[in-house]
Amino acid sequence: SQVRRHPDRIAVSDDDGALSYGDLWEAAGRIAAAVRDRVEPGQVVGLAVTPGRWLLAAVLGIARSACAWAPLDPQHPVSRLAHQCRDAGMAAIVADAESGEGLAGLGVPILPLSTALEAEPRPGLEEPPRDALAYVRYTSGSTGAPKGVDVAHGALGALLAAMRREPGLHEDDVMVSVTSHVFDIAELELLLPLVVGARVRIAPAGCVADGDRLRELLSRESGTVLQATPTTWRLL
Repeated sequence: SQVRRHPDRIAVSDDDGALSYGDLWEAAGRIAAAVRDRVEPGQVVGLAVTPGRWLLAAVLGIARSACAWAPLDPQHPVSRLAHQCRDAGMAAIVADAESGEGLAGLGVPILPLSTALEAEPRPGLEEPPRDALAYVRYTSGSTGAPKGVDVAHGALGALLAAMRREPGLHEDDVMVSVTSHVFDIAELELLLPLVVGARVRIAPAGCVADGDRLRELLSRESGTVLQATPTTWRLL
């Protein structure tokens, strides 16, 4: 509905560029088509894309393919990544060039992001039911093996609807996203702004750990909303 309302409004930006709502929706449609050419609906698809505008396009693309996304961090130990792939039964991994190199040995087919973005959009991709799996998030594993937590579309939608009301978000807001996409509060930063027609500004990884750089980014981008852990607030 936000795409129909204002397709030319900026939806997401990073250090290298921006995507309008229309462009984001088109990119997600291409990724969805590429995923569905390789993976059956309801399966889990790994997500290894550098934080930025194309990460958000990949999240939406996997969702529109009626599959579930499972974030992967190529910087994590190979043993952890292999466990996640086996445990979730990942059918494929959408990866950009930077992230894909370290995942080739996991035994899961890699769908290059660049290839997916060249796919022809296909009409008629069904909307997932509310009880369908949206994503799988893995715990730290500090008390044993990492455990996958399944989150359904209905639960994710309820969270976004509640946070839209309180503390609330407006279409003129700019949410500066600083959370790693493998952490359990990332979906709120990536998706809540899109629900209300606002903009997501995804901060580069180096900026998140530097209070001065983050302060400058917030000022330069006119950031109005930030969700962060106590560590980041202390940095600021």
